[in-house]
Amino acid sequence: MILLNSGQARAFDALVRERLSLSERALIERAGSAAAALLRDRCSGLAGKRIAVFCGKGNNAADGLVLAREAALQGAGVGVVLAFPEPDLGPQAAWALGLCRAAGLRVEGPDKAATALQSADLAVDALVGTGTRLPLAGNLALLVRALEAFQGRVLSLDLPSGLDADTGDAPGACVRATWTLTFLAAKLGLALGEGPARCGELNVAGLGAEEAWAAAPAAELFDPAAARGALVARPAAYHKKRAELLVVAGSTEYLGAALLCARGAYRCGAGLVRLALPQALAPFAQSALPEAVVHGLPCVGAPGTDELQALLDLAQLAGAVVVGPGLGRRPETQGLVRELWARIARPAVFDADALNALELGRAPGGPRILTPHEGELKAMRGAGALDKGRPAAARALAAAASAVVLLKGPASLCAGPDGTLSVNSEGSSVLATAGTGDVLSGAIGALLCQGTAPFPAAALGAWLHGRASALWAGRHGGRGMLASDLADALPDALARIAS
Repeated sequence: MILLNSGQARAFDALVRERLSLSERALIERAGSAAAALLRDRCSGLAGKRIAVFCGKGNNAADGLVLAREAALQGAGVGVVLAFPEPDLGPQAAWALGLCRAAGLRVEGPDKAATALQSADLAVDALVGTGTRLPLAGNLALLVRALEAFQGRVLSLDLPSGLDADTGDAPGACVRATWTLTFLAAKLGLALGEGPARCGELNVAGLGAEEAWAAAPAAELFDPAAARGALVARPAAYHKKRAELLVVAGSTEYLGAALLCARGAYRCGAGLVRLALPQALAPFAQSALPEAVVHGLPCVGAPGTDELQALLDLAQLAGAVVVGPGLGRRPETQGLVRELWARIARPAVFDADALNALELGRAPGGPRILTPHEGELKAMRGAGALDKGRPAAARALAAAASAVVLLKGPASLCAGPDGTLSVNSEGSSVLATAGTGDVLSGAIGALLCQGTAPFPAAALGAWLHGRASALWAGRHGGRGMLASDLADALPDALARIAS
């Protein structure tokens, strides 16, 4: 599913009308009819339903007014509440209002909002679209608050009023919809920040347009269909050495991070995980994770540049490498990380402590994936790294590092050095616990060593990570998950890709 920012959405709207030889009003008729059809489907018919339609003054209001007329013609009792006096309506909204009046609909001002909702089964949010300045004020804010207090179901048209179409921010009053029907293509803000929580069930009405006509989408939503496309099939005659992963991780302080990374890799399909860590930790690692092939390094505390050649030799045996979880920040270890960045030819994930060591101007020796959270991104790029928003920050880091970047957080973003951006559609608040990022880096490494290219490996790893957390939360509730529980839920997430 493509995601457009507000500027692209306006340009796409004009392009669709040109390509389909449609007038603005004809496209509005299609949008309003599609919204009425969605309501009819979700409510098992509209006859006898009582619907309050809240309208602003622009084309979003026109969509809502067409819906109101359609619903009335199908037997619903419809009341329209306008946020603005009729002389303030835009030309399309004024035209659609005339259709409603001709159909005998009741039209009232914002002072009747509470009365309209009190007698309604359903409400429609057609207040503002993608181009409104936020936060909302005046009658718009008043009507949004009334919808927020409404106990029935709410359909938002294009996006919930009060939600930023580009960032997913909700800086003031914002509708929390049961369903959102967005037109032509989904808007970027529906997948970011507050967007997923505010829009409810997201639906896209193509209105007869081909999504491919949007030549340069702001992003794509990585959803189950994308996950199915990204997962590389494994033939029946498969050998563990075809999917070998080297994990360079762990120190005397942070053995657990290395183990969680290796466990996540195995649970995501790695055939053999070789865990390279200090010799003193090797017996404990072997006991805790007997499936791992543990390679003890002759170092104290954490590996350094003295271990470089041994690690380069081990990397030659592997299909992919993960560097970073639990390595710590000793100077000799940071020097090792910089050398591995430049000299490993295999695809590699650099995560956690490895991120703090990187010199972004130095060319990588092979395909790379970086997996920072927002704090790590600021440490790498400066305090103002996020000033232009998370999508811009992820793209900027990807370009600077010549690497794929997975910016972790709610609605994790995957950015390529060419500007490609994917927004993860899966996740749960149970991920906010120590060690889940280590599991993620292992899962991505496992996908790499099974032959998935870096960008889809990062995006699919994030999706599986989120889906596994949601599956666990569905069984156990919203708290108490251990990172090892998350790793053990990954096979179930993999099995659900086709569902």
